[in-house]
Formats: sequence, C-alpha cells, structure tokens
Amino acid sequence: MTDKPLSILMVSQSETGGGAEMVAADLFAACRLKGLRMQMAVGSKKTNDPDVIELPNDDFRTGWARFWLEIATVLGRQKIRNLGEPMRWLRRFRGFEDMDFPASRRLL
Repeated sequence: MTDKPLSILMVSQSETGGGAEMVAADLFAACRLKGLRMQMAVGSKKTNDPDVIELPNDDFRTGWARFWLEIATVLGRQKIRNLGEPMRWLRRFRGFEDMDFPASRRLL
C-alpha cells in the first residue's frame, strides 16, 4: 500500500476578510506548509490563488434572480440585483451575514 498525500477541500465565504475568513486562511496556509494538498471553495474569490475556487453561485439561482443579475450587470448598477432576491437583500439589510451560496449544495 502506498501512502497518498492527504487532500483537503475547505469551504469558506471568502479566502480573505475578517473573523472566520482569517481563521480559514490561517488554517489553509498552515496545512499547505505541512505539505498537504489544499483547495478552498469560496462564495466570493478575492485573490489570484489558483487553489481557491469560486463557486458558480449565480448559475444556481432562480431564473428571476438571474434576470435581475443580468440587468444589473448591463446597466452597471449592482443594487438592481436586489430585485431578483428581495428576501436575501432584506436579511443583509437587517444585519444578517449573507450565506446564500447555492452552488455549495453540489460541492461533493
């Protein structure tokens, strides 16, 4: 039997930022230093790290939400995207963290 190096997939909202993202980034870096093969799946990618994969969340949103995402992109007005998912916007507006990453349901 051969020893295969351990491969780990971490899941995080982002690879940089505050709080939980910093903990995930530190753990990610420490595991890499130990020689583990690491990848991180994130809802919002902010670096050029090739081992960080942004989940294609918009592909898994409803047709209504994708319609408003497209309109927002064409007009260059990102706030318009809130029309596609008003409850998501309301949760963010009320101070809840945005954890709506539907592509994560299909990770495995």
